[in-house]
Amino acid sequence: MNEKLKTSEAQRRASIKYKKANKDYLRIRDHRSKGIKFIRENSKI
Repeated sequence: MNEKLKTSEAQRRASIKYKKANKDYLRIRDHRSKGIKFIRENSKI
């Protein structure tokens, strides 16, 4: 039972870490896509 508890705790920590990293990645990707769109729109001038 104690081993099961340890693994679930480790999985929970890993998932929190992964979610945080994924959120940062998505935010950066979103900024990058907006930046590319902005450059494309302004390069027509």
